[in-house]
Amino acid sequence: MGEGVATVLVFSVCAIAQSNPYESIAERNVFGLKPPVIHQPALAESPPRPIPNLVLTGVVDFSDLKWALITRTDPGRPPANHTLIPGEIEGGLQLLDLNANQATVTVRVDGADTVLLRLSATNQVSKSAPPPQISSLRPPILPVRR
Repeated sequence: MGEGVATVLVFSVCAIAQSNPYESIAERNVFGLKPPVIHQPALAESPPRPIPNLVLTGVVDFSDLKWALITRTDPGRPPANHTLIPGEIEGGLQLLDLNANQATVTVRVDGADTVLLRLSATNQVSKSAPPPQISSLRPPILPVRR
C-alpha cells in the first residue's frame, strides 16, 4: 500500500509542473513582447486664476485698533469693500501686516499670493472745485409797495 501512495504523489507533482506546457515560450519571449503601456489620463491644467484688482482706500490706526480699508474688484463682478484688522480673513483677503506710518499693508489673496498695497494720492478721491462764492450772488431787489 505504501507503493501506491508514492506513485500517486509523483504523478500529481509531474501533473502540476506540466499543467501549462507553453509557459517556457512566454519566458523565452522570442518576439520581444512588452507588457501593455497603461496611459494615465493627463491632469487637466486648471485655467489661470483671474487676478483681482486691489486698492488700498484707507489705513486707520488708533494705537490699539488698526484697520485697513481695501476695495477688491474681481473680473466680471462688482467691487467689494473690506475692512480688515491684522490677521482677519474676509472675502479671500487676509491682512498680514499694517504700517500706518508708511501707509502700506501686506495682504494674502485667496490663501496663495502675498501683495503689498500702498496708499497713494491716486487712491484718494480727488478734490472737487470750490463751490461758487455766495457773496458774488446778489438777491433780486424787489420794489416796495405802500
